[in-house]
Amino acid sequence: RDSIDVLGEMQKERVALEEQMVSTIISNTTLQFLVIAIVFTLGSLVFALIMTNRITVPLAKAVSIAETVAQGDLRNNITIEQKDELGSLANAVNSMIEGLNSVIGEILKSSNRVGSGSKQITSTSQQVSSGANEQAASNDNW
Repeated sequence: RDSIDVLGEMQKERVALEEQMVSTIISNTTLQFLVIAIVFTLGSLVFALIMTNRITVPLAKAVSIAETVAQGDLRNNITIEQKDELGSLANAVNSMIEGLNSVIGEILKSSNRVGSGSKQITSTSQQVSSGANEQAASNDNW
């Protein structure tokens, strides 16, 4: 009977030791998962901040340039070196500014031509009027 009691006690000690080992493994695993979750969360936040900056900063530049164009200032261009949708937006805004500058240049040329033509018409009208006055004066002398 003593040997059975000794075996029973040894079995109890073995079970207690195994329970302690399992408890330690569970604690370590829980701690590892917690550390991984924290690292993943921090990494996700850093990634989100970087992506937000990559979007908001160029977009703010585009909005600023669009506002100056809306006020009539066509001297600025957007300098965004990205190859994504924001880069495409910047290229489109720059093309729009170039197109507006071209249209305004053509309007100025046409306006100058109209002004020149108007001066010529005024000069011709004055010559015709002068000629008519001379003719009238010549007829009065007869």
